[in-house]
Amino acid sequence: MESQELRIFREVARAGSISKAAGQLGYVQSNVTARIKKLEEELNAVLLIRHSKGVTLTAEGERLLIASEDILDRIDRAAAQIRDRKTFRIGAAHTLSISRLPLWLTAFQEQLPEMNLSVVTDSQDHLAQYLAEGKADCAFLEAQYVTEEMETLASFQETLCIIAPFGCAEREMIQMPAIVNKIAACPYRARLLAWFQSHGVPAPRIIEMDTVEAILRSVELGMGISLLPASVLSERQNIAVSGELKMDPVRIFLSVCKGSSGRASEILREIIINGAKS
Repeated sequence: MESQELRIFREVARAGSISKAAGQLGYVQSNVTARIKKLEEELNAVLLIRHSKGVTLTAEGERLLIASEDILDRIDRAAAQIRDRKTFRIGAAHTLSISRLPLWLTAFQEQLPEMNLSVVTDSQDHLAQYLAEGKADCAFLEAQYVTEEMETLASFQETLCIIAPFGCAEREMIQMPAIVNKIAACPYRARLLAWFQSHGVPAPRIIEMDTVEAILRSVELGMGISLLPASVLSERQNIAVSGELKMDPVRIFLSVCKGSSGRASEILREIIINGAKS
């Protein structure tokens, strides 16, 4: 039994379909079918029930899925520890990547100039997944995304605020569109929509943008209001921050998988703790 066969089986189980799994893995469907059949022959067990809507795991398949998750997790973590760590892979929200993180990484490079850096920006759930799968060495996560398999090295607080076009009265804000990230799982989007709901507007007009820069520019031009960390605002003269509408701050944790903290993550930890300021 090869680890790749377990990975293929896991993907089929997650997708609930051999054809979908093949597409996600970049394999032809016949190859995936053959690998699953080989796995079933080796184990002398039926792992999947095929039907018109896809596949369903048998009891034996369920047991193998649980075991394969553990096996592949151990393999990925071992590989992460063994591989050459000349590239330090960091997962962060886009808001962090354009505010505090560049300053921290400048200080990081002064201490570890031989290290390459790779920053991936994504939603919190995806960043947590990258960390768990060994695709990131550390990630900046909100508390609800830190699992028992992770440990936190440092934390900091992000002040959140509702922003509006300069000169916009607070009573006018609830009548304006909500300018949000197009990712439905974005925590700032959820908080802004919850604020609208708390003010009697359960379904505000929505304007979706891909980037923080686009959101800020749209607010500057008077298209609507948004909610972002104060650290991304800089010296935006055409944006007003409502003093009475500041939101509860959110704490962000520098997280790693347990037992995987190395020199690079420890250096980043010290930089954050010692107060590299945005």
